[in-house]
Amino acid sequence: MVKPHIHTLIRSRRRTICLTITENAQVVVKAPFWITARYIEDFMNKKQNWIIKKLEAIKERPKAKIKEYENGEEFLYLGKVYNLRIVPSRIPVKLKDELEISTNVWPKHKEAVKIWYQEEAAKIIGDRCAYFSEIMDCEPVSIRISNATRRWGSCSARGKLNFSWRLVMAPIEILDYVVVHELAHLHELNHSRRFWAKVKSVLPDYKEKQKWLRKNEPLLSL
Repeated sequence: MVKPHIHTLIRSRRRTICLTITENAQVVVKAPFWITARYIEDFMNKKQNWIIKKLEAIKERPKAKIKEYENGEEFLYLGKVYNLRIVPSRIPVKLKDELEISTNVWPKHKEAVKIWYQEEAAKIIGDRCAYFSEIMDCEPVSIRISNATRRWGSCSARGKLNFSWRLVMAPIEILDYVVVHELAHLHELNHSRRFWAKVKSVLPDYKEKQKWLRKNEPLLSL
């Protein structure tokens, strides 16, 4: 068994030691100035099995392919795969049996596709928020579609919700989980037991949706 090592050690005035594994399988340790190297080594030894398990899980995740925007290339929309087709059209991007991109948008085709996804996300996420808001007896102050790459959603203390447009690539039930998660924060602005009980009351199988999102996150990108 290969012993995991620390990629980044950050010392500060914090009071406790903290260990995180980044999305690109980097081990980051944050520690107080006073903690010795021996203490950190012992801490790593105790966490070794957990670290290895996390690193293996990251390696098993599907890898995203860099988009070339060529005919036949696969694009995700609500969990379904659509092949790209470049066609002469007045409409920049259109979804039919395939994802059609107009020849007129070149060389700004990447931006056009991203804008299309953002517009679709705004419509669908807005509709799902309205649906679940009624069920959960809450109403966000505002809903914004963001370019976030590391967070699927967020809720401010003022009740403003943000969602990454990339969610529209995921199956609708996964998108629904993120919507319910953020709406639950309107009742509990934390991740307490009461918060998770609120999520579970709406989506009893939310943990399965969490796992799907963690595993397939790399695929939800352009």
